[in-house]
Amino acid sequence: SKRNQVYPVLRQNRPAVEKHFADMEDWARETSLYAALAGRISLVPALYTEPGLLVTEYVSLPTLLDTLEAQERTGFSPEPWLALTSWIRRCFDSCGQLPSDGNLRNFLWDASEYHVLGLDLEGFRPLSLEQSGALLAAAALTYDPADTVVKRQAAGVLVRELQISDT
Repeated sequence: SKRNQVYPVLRQNRPAVEKHFADMEDWARETSLYAALAGRISLVPALYTEPGLLVTEYVSLPTLLDTLEAQERTGFSPEPWLALTSWIRRCFDSCGQLPSDGNLRNFLWDASEYHVLGLDLEGFRPLSLEQSGALLAAAALTYDPADTVVKRQAAGVLVRELQISDT
């Protein structure tokens, strides 16, 4: 999180993550999104909330950025990127809001289940599938080292599946 303070904690002897919000409007928006999307798309479970605080379960899975970096070493696989496009579609259908920052760290990849979990809803806004997809594809291309074959392949899946135009 760029705006808020986020800490790993133990809560009832379970690993969790506390997010302390700098702005109450951000807290209200994110907690209402968690509530609206619970059971509709795969999210890291919210365990507790109170004004200015959101506690989520800690889930030990690689982020999509970790996955992209691993694919740089082991070779490209489309599954995480297809799962991300599916998640993005379901999210849009459920709430009409999508990630506006393209941050691949905000998604976890569960390779055993072939699905993506949303991790942070802070940057979600009313965007089209094409707008959000373009941001995610652009972000995938620019992580260091930028514009590699694997990054172009991952971005290509997003562009194709989310029908992103060149304009």
